[in-house]
Amino acid sequence: MELRYVRFIETIVAIAIFIVLRRIVFNIIAKTLLNKPIHQSRGVIIKKVLNGAFTLLLIAFVLVIWGVRQSDLLVFLGSILAVVGVAFFAQWSLLSNITSSIIIFFNHPVRLND
Repeated sequence: MELRYVRFIETIVAIAIFIVLRRIVFNIIAKTLLNKPIHQSRGVIIKKVLNGAFTLLLIAFVLVIWGVRQSDLLVFLGSILAVVGVAFFAQWSLLSNITSSIIIFFNHPVRLND
C-alpha cells in the first residue's frame, strides 16, 4: 500500500519535471523566434516535434516507475524504433528535412535580404 503512494508521488514529480522542462524549451524557442528572422510556423513545427519527444520520454519514465521491467520496455521501444526506422528509410528525405530544420532553426546562418 505504501509503495503505491511512493509511485504516485514519483509520477507527479516526473510530470512536474516534464512541464518545467517543456516550458523552458518553449521559452528558448520563443526567444530564438524573436531574435532571428524566422517564420513563426517553423517554431510551431519545432515545438510539436520536441513536445512529442518529451511526451515519449515521460511515458517511458512513468512506465518504469510503475514497475514495467526495463528489458521489456527496451524490447518494445526497439521494436517500435525498428518499424519507424524502416518507415523513415523509405522516406529518408522527410527525416533529413526534419533534422535539418531543427539545426537551421537554432543556428540560422542566413539573414533576410542577404
